[in-house]
Amino acid sequence: MNRLINSPHFRTFSLGLKMILLGFIAWFLYRQIFLYHDVLSLSAYYVKLMARPDTIPLLCLVFGMMFINWFLESIKWRLLISTLESVSMGKALMAVFTGVAFSIFTPNRIGEFGGRIFLLEKADRVSAALVTILGSMSQLLITLLFGGIALIYYFMDSYLVPNSILYPTLILTPIALFALLYFYFRVDVLQKLMNVFAFTRKHAHHTEVLAHFSRKQLAAALGLSALRYITFTSQYLILLHLAAVDTSIFEATLMIVLTYLMLAIPALAFVELGSRILVAQEMLGSLSDNHLGIFTATSALYLINVALPALIGCFFILRLKFFRSNDV
Repeated sequence: MNRLINSPHFRTFSLGLKMILLGFIAWFLYRQIFLYHDVLSLSAYYVKLMARPDTIPLLCLVFGMMFINWFLESIKWRLLISTLESVSMGKALMAVFTGVAFSIFTPNRIGEFGGRIFLLEKADRVSAALVTILGSMSQLLITLLFGGIALIYYFMDSYLVPNSILYPTLILTPIALFALLYFYFRVDVLQKLMNVFAFTRKHAHHTEVLAHFSRKQLAAALGLSALRYITFTSQYLILLHLAAVDTSIFEATLMIVLTYLMLAIPALAFVELGSRILVAQEMLGSLSDNHLGIFTATSALYLINVALPALIGCFFILRLKFFRSNDV
């Protein structure tokens, strides 16, 4: 098998796959940036905002926070994947950026784990994918926790929500959040439940890794996910300020958190940028009539936090190893 993988024809085939992948990413980024945006209008709007003395420093801060965001994600993934393979911080960063590039054209960003596991040297890839998914689940859990709390507050503060919706929300939301936290910290129980079925029992050696995480590791991953959440929420607030969307920080934060909660719905996450803009316009539009500013801030957040990291990840795709002799 080693001889086959190292043959010129096989290397050419592997390179061809990588070039096709790069082509998909380039095509998707073009659609996201140029078809979902009126680039000239956005550019003109930002040129107008550049007259403000705080624009450039705050934009630099937002760009810096993007690197902090993905650095935190790299620490989290490195912490979790260490149960399978020791990975340097540089390689973890490379894997995370490559994962963003992989995920940008897949529904619900499910391709993210593919970009990461193909950089691993020895770890079982199915187990590595499960570990990566566990890291994503910690981020989703934080989104649901913050979003659930915000939803309860919003419903209690609103006179328009009928009691038939309010009371079930007040009762069921805490129960659901507690259940999610329980299964997250008892992922070993989840692993045992997965092996109840005959099909999954055949592949129990892949899921065994889920039983090896300590509560300390899981708590650290959840804490890093919370720091990431605070980071990109702060970026959004800064961009709304720069885009002249005048509203209180508390109200804007509440609507941003509810926006993230709605975007956690799989059906909305399929069309990444389009859904972000539609939901943000609906939620933040209730606070400000500056719809162009909301559109600009939402688009800028996507371009800085997703499109730019995906472009960075493209530089590492040629280093991926789709095929390894130890996988056979």
